Amino acid sequence: MITTNLNSKLKRNISFHSSIFIGKNAIVFWMADLWQFKKYDKIAFYTTKNILIIFIVNLFLHVGYTWTLLNMDIKSYEQLAITSQCFLMLAISVGLQCMGTYLVNDLHVNYVLVVVLNILVFYEIYNVSSTSKKLGPISYKNITRFTSNAFLIDAWNKRKCLKTIRIGLIGFVFVYVAKTSLKSIMKNVCNNIIKINKYEMFTDFIVNIISVTLVLFLSINLDKESKTHRICIFILLWILIFLDIAGAYFEYTKNHIISTEYDFIHIFRVFFVIHAFFIAVKEYRTLGKGLKELERIHVNKTINKF
Repeated sequence: MITTNLNSKLKRNISFHSSIFIGKNAIVFWMADLWQFKKYDKIAFYTTKNILIIFIVNLFLHVGYTWTLLNMDIKSYEQLAITSQCFLMLAISVGLQCMGTYLVNDLHVNYVLVVVLNILVFYEIYNVSSTSKKLGPISYKNITRFTSNAFLIDAWNKRKCLKTIRIGLIGFVFVYVAKTSLKSIMKNVCNNIIKINKYEMFTDFIVNIISVTLVLFLSINLDKESKTHRICIFILLWILIFLDIAGAYFEYTKNHIISTEYDFIHIFRVFFVIHAFFIAVKEYRTLGKGLKELERIHVNKTINKF
């Protein structure tokens, strides 16, 4: 039975993440000072794109943390904290790219807000780590009510980690949709400053179709423990890795890594997908070892609360 104290702690953490989400985005939009760009169409486009990426990353983290806490799914909350590192590095990279653009073009940078933003980011990371440590033992205690088998507990944790990959994949798809939408909105500007590469557009489209397909594979019939199902997941992950490595290479040949135009998304998605692949391999090794039988006694909904 979940205590009133625990419910209160979860609500406080949800409120904390909501406050951090609002604070980070308010600072980012204030720092952007977009009205400086009336004479800089190219800079305006790439800065807007980067700010949009930062907003999507913040939104992804907020929704992910809130969703896992509302579902009292502490294992997924812990895994999301690890997954979020790729997204935080993406946000930091595009943020530094924006700062570089501002400095090169003698635009205003509010360093006080930069410091405050970094404090908020690191405080959120600290809070997530602290919350995971406090609620982790409760998660373990609730699982042991149904089984004391250490292997099954470990297998269940790995299954939860595998399912959490969906959140990261959806996050990258949202970044793609946001960038594509921005290009459509700023079409007149984009036609003058961006060289459209049809191969690159097709590759990005395929990558995101595969990502959506992976989300479906990770959402449907995963608990049936089909090895064919897992092999399909492995193949899709390897295709994503290959396409993103190729995408990162072509991006590097087209734009210098410190230039305004450089797109970091391929690099960080490679890191995320490689991480996801190792999670999938670990979960694959638990198939047929008893977890499926545990699911059959209809305790899954209760266990998944923690």
